[in-house]
Amino acid sequence: MATYSPNFKVDHTIFTSSNNVYRSTDRGLSWTPILTQAGSLTLSPQFGVDHTAFVASNSMSGGVSKTLDSGTTWTPVLSAYVRLYLSPQYGTDQKIFGLSNIGAGPYGANILYRSINGGATWITLTIGLTTTNIGD
Repeated sequence: MATYSPNFKVDHTIFTSSNNVYRSTDRGLSWTPILTQAGSLTLSPQFGVDHTAFVASNSMSGGVSKTLDSGTTWTPVLSAYVRLYLSPQYGTDQKIFGLSNIGAGPYGANILYRSINGGATWITLTIGLTTTNIGD
């Protein structure tokens, strides 16, 4: 799946990801692998300004990594296997949600993770919920 920078007209940046993440800074003419054994990519809504993106691993042994420099360097920020959702106001509120479906169904519960500081720290939000089946 291709993900275009919100500032594409200026920075010409496109990402594609599945098991590896690739980046093009020339409108897709050439591609550079920037992260291997990765997964789905989520750009900050203000990517053109803050150059922040997250990758959630496609494997159960993976986690979430973050870049602050358009994908040049990556830092692990969560070891859990999650689907990642950034707040539409991420640039100001730094909120990220991660939904894990490990153990979902009659034998376990989904886990909802939340970070309010751009992924520096995380808490789980399922304590006290009466449902064990959380969706998007």
